[in-house]
Amino acid sequence: MRKIGLFLFFLLIMGAIALYFYTNESYKKSIEAKYFYMKEDYKKAYLLSREAFGDDPYNKMAFSVMTQSKIAFKFQDYINDGKKYLLDIKSISEKKSISKADKVRIKMMCETMMQKYQNISPTVLTNKELFKEATKIYKQFKQIYEDLF
Repeated sequence: MRKIGLFLFFLLIMGAIALYFYTNESYKKSIEAKYFYMKEDYKKAYLLSREAFGDDPYNKMAFSVMTQSKIAFKFQDYINDGKKYLLDIKSISEKKSISKADKVRIKMMCETMMQKYQNISPTVLTNKELFKEATKIYKQFKQIYEDLF
């Protein structure tokens, strides 16, 4: 009988917690933000979690998702910029002769991307694939920089 009572009490507590999460707008938004984070839509996850954190500054889930989304978005932005710059460098390198201005442009792209990589730092929760991709792009820029300059 005592076990049944404890089980019902536990079930009641879990129901109360679920009801709280269901009725609290901030936690609804933070759960939705976590969903978008898991789908790798970091910008939308960041915006939703920032809104949820604004509604309730004690919402640790919103703060966590907001922080992780911001870091992941920086990595994603770095990767997109890196791919764009690598395409630009490839198009410059396909010319018959590379002018001094083109070399300076390549040098600036490499220095910018290497510095940008130094300014983003992963956490334990950062998506490992994003980190690997960003590191791969960083190494490409570093290699180009070392080969040319």
